[in-house]
Amino acid sequence: MNLINMPSTLVRVLLLAMITLTGPAQAQDERPVGEVIVELFNGEFGVGGQVRPGSWAGIRLRITDSAAQPRELLIRIAGDDPDGDTPMFESVVASSPGTTRDAWAYIRLPAKLSGPFSVSVYEAIATDDEIRPYRAGDRLGDAQISPRGGGVSDVTSGMYGVLNSRGGLGLNQYAVGPSSNAPHSPLANERTSVVTQLKADMLPDRWMGLDSFDVLVWCDADPLVLGTERPQALIEWIERGGHLVIALPALAQEWTNPRSNPLAQILPRVTIQPVEPEYDFNLLLPLFVGTEGRPTDIEVKDSSLIVRELIADPLARPGEAEEILTDRDGRVLVSRRLVGQGMVTLIGLDLNARPFLRYSMPRAEVFWNRILGRRGAYRSVSELSNQNTKAGELNALARNREPRWYDDDVKDEIATSGRSAAALLLGFIAFGLYWLVAGPLGYGVLKRYGLIRHAWLGYLAAGAVFTLLAWSGALALRPKSVSARHLSVIDHVYGQPLQRSRSWMSLLVPWYGDATVRIDSSDGYHNMIAAWSPRDGGATAIFPDARGYALDARNPNTMRFPTRATVKQLDATWAGAPLDDWSMPTPVLGDGQQGEPKLTIEEDGAKGILRHSLPGELRDVLIVAVSGQYQVGMQQLYLHDGKLLFDARAATQRAWPPGTNLDLSELEGWETLRQTLDTLVPGASNSGVSAMTEADSRHGRLEDRLRALTFFQVLEPPAYVKNNTRGGTLPKRWQSQGLDLSRWLTQPCIIVIGVLEDSPMPMPMTIGSGREFESQGKTLVRWVYPLSGKAPEWSEFLDDEDGPSSVEGG
Repeated sequence: MNLINMPSTLVRVLLLAMITLTGPAQAQDERPVGEVIVELFNGEFGVGGQVRPGSWAGIRLRITDSAAQPRELLIRIAGDDPDGDTPMFESVVASSPGTTRDAWAYIRLPAKLSGPFSVSVYEAIATDDEIRPYRAGDRLGDAQISPRGGGVSDVTSGMYGVLNSRGGLGLNQYAVGPSSNAPHSPLANERTSVVTQLKADMLPDRWMGLDSFDVLVWCDADPLVLGTERPQALIEWIERGGHLVIALPALAQEWTNPRSNPLAQILPRVTIQPVEPEYDFNLLLPLFVGTEGRPTDIEVKDSSLIVRELIADPLARPGEAEEILTDRDGRVLVSRRLVGQGMVTLIGLDLNARPFLRYSMPRAEVFWNRILGRRGAYRSVSELSNQNTKAGELNALARNREPRWYDDDVKDEIATSGRSAAALLLGFIAFGLYWLVAGPLGYGVLKRYGLIRHAWLGYLAAGAVFTLLAWSGALALRPKSVSARHLSVIDHVYGQPLQRSRSWMSLLVPWYGDATVRIDSSDGYHNMIAAWSPRDGGATAIFPDARGYALDARNPNTMRFPTRATVKQLDATWAGAPLDDWSMPTPVLGDGQQGEPKLTIEEDGAKGILRHSLPGELRDVLIVAVSGQYQVGMQQLYLHDGKLLFDARAATQRAWPPGTNLDLSELEGWETLRQTLDTLVPGASNSGVSAMTEADSRHGRLEDRLRALTFFQVLEPPAYVKNNTRGGTLPKRWQSQGLDLSRWLTQPCIIVIGVLEDSPMPMPMTIGSGREFESQGKTLVRWVYPLSGKAPEWSEFLDDEDGPSSVEGG
């Protein structure tokens, strides 16, 4: 069509429409607009500018209000819901007129990120609604925010954060992959994203912002920088299972003064004592780089290195000052304190000191594996080119690994297809009978008795009868009460006043309108609930009446959402005081025994008696007895054989009813933990592995996959064999990174793992005005019994010039 030949008025109308449709959208994408300007703080989406899909994320916003008077603003970020509804994560902040302030907002990210997130700012209007104390008033500003390039980790990756480091402290070796975009390591399994540019004042003020992080390593920073809210958020993250590692800086006065340290209450109860003014750094090389490939030009004495001994307080209770690593003279260099479900590890060395930076130490598989509980070597393909396999061949093998998903069962386990299938079957049966009665069968009966003239009357009667039967059957099958089908995990550490649980569920709400679910948070913890969608993004069809619903982004323990007499899939996380109906295993005395009941580790297993009062029989029970770590110096620089650095044995018990004793000394079939774990990852050495699609890439029983998730970081790594075309199997996970208990293998303990079938949900959740509802599903129970022990000794081979000739390990 030629615009010149068109009437001028029509041309003006078309041009005006084009400008109207395109202009504002472009302006909004380029810069926020409105009376209130809202944008990302320093352009960072997520803590340190990094997020992982499928988890919660903290987003720091910069807010500029042009109003003349202070006021409260409601910030709303639109999220994702597979039903087509729009969850609106809301935060309320007080503005500073004419100035700029920053505020944290929180949102649960979908497993598949697509497009920017919409942020809107409204005037906050107070209400009398307990669930939603503020509603949106006048709209004051809008913006579009999204992660920067490279700011989104792979959904299958772990995440570590490093604060105030100058070189990554060696942790960035966990991020090495066979290629820049491969989510796994060449000689290990999961690749870890390491955020190395963190500062203490960049941490969020709610623990949800740290949900993506498994470990935080802190060095060379004053803890006072945290302020008032950040310490509580960090402590709650630890109590829920986080691992905080603190490497003492050269000047450690801020950490040793409890009055100026807001984290003093969770540090190991130790006295920090400098060893001597100058320390021979060569004496520590086996701890940081192993026994091969050691630098030969390190200065014997380096004044920039300060080594501190961590002397346990004589009054420290069990779990408050556990020794993890020592030097060759037995001085404790690494100590640990248990905090809830997590732990705080203190390192008496400044890992930012010149020797560490100059010689690229410590090596991850030598030092950090002993701190974090990991297995395997972490090297790039180029570094491995001097091994049996050429770099090009190894690169191909490292990329060509068969995936095995270990946490992709949620969708199937929480499916509520039984009632729907029964209704569908009833419908087919009713229709078939109706067709027979109203059709050939009814006609034949009428013909036999000479009543064909009443065929239409019989047809109408059959229709009425079967209509009544269909409605009656539908009403009988229609659910009348709220119920949930779930898959859950519950954890408890003996002696700690805290349990935690996570549940994925399909919640059936048999009415139209709205429903409110709430997780009890009376213990002061910030629990979370949000819509859940599977890894592929969920259903493609959405409800035609999709609408928005609000969640308190800073305390998302309550959710009011639209209901349509169907199921809502949810992901809930809870922490609090131990539940009365979930009494975990406890040591008890046997007949005729006296004294305090306790568990011990023997050479061939464990000793002691346990009893539980859980709501059902514990099945497929796995008992793991961890004696500690193998000797320092007994690992090669390249750990191709994948041996564990931890001395652990395992045994199984088919069933353990509640109220009955389990005598650990009577268990048979103890084997090394490596033998147990390696059965969970078949084909790791690429023998007998056939190609398969990811949809069919689950292995074994669900119970075995749940065990594998518990010790994911120490599953069998690949063992490359020359002339093979496949690189072995690749264990994968995408929504259970925070459930790994591998860190417990670094210290003596006993771990009990089992499954409850058809159990209620292990968290205090209610609907409506506090009404409990029926729930049924599978629950993975995990219980840890910490033991005091000694750090690993140093190998006698370290005194030999040639070092050890072989590797010992489980």
